[in-house]
Parts: sequence; C-alpha cells; structure tokens
Amino acid sequence: MSTKHTQTFKDFQTKHNLSYSNFFTFSNPKVLKNEKVSEIPTAILMLMNTPKACPAAGSCRSVCLITSGNPIYLDNKIKCRIRRNNAFMSDYSIFLRYLVVNCFRHYTKHRGTDKVGFRLNGVSDYKWEDLSVKLTAEDTDYIKKAFNIFIEPIRYGSVIEAVQKAIDLNDNKLIRNSVQFYDYTKRIDRNFDKCKNELNYHLTLSHGSKHDTFKKALELGLNYAAAFNLKKSQELPKQFTYKGIKLNVIDGDVTDYRPLDNNNKTNIVGLHFKIVVNKDNAKKLNFCIA
Repeated sequence: MSTKHTQTFKDFQTKHNLSYSNFFTFSNPKVLKNEKVSEIPTAILMLMNTPKACPAAGSCRSVCLITSGNPIYLDNKIKCRIRRNNAFMSDYSIFLRYLVVNCFRHYTKHRGTDKVGFRLNGVSDYKWEDLSVKLTAEDTDYIKKAFNIFIEPIRYGSVIEAVQKAIDLNDNKLIRNSVQFYDYTKRIDRNFDKCKNELNYHLTLSHGSKHDTFKKALELGLNYAAAFNLKKSQELPKQFTYKGIKLNVIDGDVTDYRPLDNNNKTNIVGLHFKIVVNKDNAKKLNFCIA
C-alpha cells in the first residue's frame, strides 16, 4: 500500500504541475547509457540554463544542449523544465525538500544495485554542495513510512549530505556507499575540496567556460570534457594536444557516468558535438575544442 504524501508536497505538485514521473529525467540518452554500459541507474535533474543557473557559461551558451534531442518532443520538454525551474526559484526550500524525497524514491526503486547515480545539473551549473536544506519532522516521517529510510529532521549542508547521511532500515546501513552524485561544471569557484573529500560528489570540468577551466582541471587532476567537431562516424582521437599539453582522450559518448574514469591525472573526455536546434556553424566551431 502506498503512503499518502504530505499536504505540503501535494500543494507543491499541484501548484507547479509536477509529479514523481516528471521531476527527474530518466529517459535522457546521457543517462540511459549509464544503465546499459555502467549498470548504474541514473536520475538527472533538468532545470533551465538561465544566467543565474550558469554564471560561468562562455561559448557554450550559444550551443546549449537545452535545445538538443528530437524536435518532436522538444516543446514539451522545455515546458516541463520551465515548470521545474519556476518551482526552484519561487518555492526554493520546498523544492529542495521535494528533491530529497525524489532522491530516496529513485534509490529505493533500485535497491540492491551496487550504485545509484544522480546528476543534479542536467543543463544548469548550481553549486549543489553549498545549497543547504532543512527537513521537517513531517518530511522525515513520510520518508520513513514510504521508503523505510531513517533521516533526522535537521538542517543539512546540502541535498547530497542529507541523502548520504540517511540510513536504509532494510539493512541498517548508511546510504552513502550506495549512491553517487556527479556533475560536469564550467565553474572554477566550486568547493572542490568539499565535493571530493566530504561528499564524494564527483565533478568533471568542462570546455566552453568564460574561465580557464583547463588550468583548473590540471591543477586539481580532474578530467576535462570537451566537444570535437566530428561526425558520429568519425572516431575521437586517442590523444590530443591542447594549449601545448598532450593528454589521453576518453570517449565520453560511451557513458555519461564519469566517476568510473581514471582520475590519477587529467584526461580529456571527448564528446561528439550534439546537434542543437537553430545553431549556426560558426557558433559550433567557436565552441568545439577542435
């Protein structure tokens, strides 16, 4: 028997026309590869690529993946992302609490798998490691009844911390080792130390920023994701020299799940340029690394 939702979340869903089925995205080609190749079921949060959401966007802004994919479904996808974004902006605290609940829902759906993945920045670039969330007693009571998960009704430093500190009562173990949060970022002001050492939140720096993310990637030993202007039929190079430095290239199109990459040193995560609607060739060339 399903557990009835709290009135707060019912009102939130009604107000923003959101539900469990359209809050996270599971059918995105990015994350479908994760389950097929890496055997890691992944939920991705798709908001909007506003200036506030992507403060470090450079050449990527003009070719953003917000308009990629099948044009037949694009209008509905954009409308849903706008609703999520509006909910995030106008009901911020409830949104974060609802996000925690949805993380637990995704986790329990795949209970028993080695790892469950989460990408909170589908096309945005928020510092999720620093966005605190306060769970109420009503929230945690619902979580326990609905998912058999114990979590204290306190303020957490982030949604990621809240999920990781919860206890799965099915086996009385912390959920931390069963979930993996990861993202790509063009920001050099992320709290990289906190992400790596406290939250196990895996970050890959990306090309196309208005900042020198390549320099930051080399400094921290993180991988560097970049698009190549190649057709699908053309293979990515095995190595590539960028700014005078020769690096190995990982095929980033095989799977979106970067935590499995070898991060002993910086590699380029090569991607074939994805077709986006109404973008001219000059913008594409300006964005691609080569």
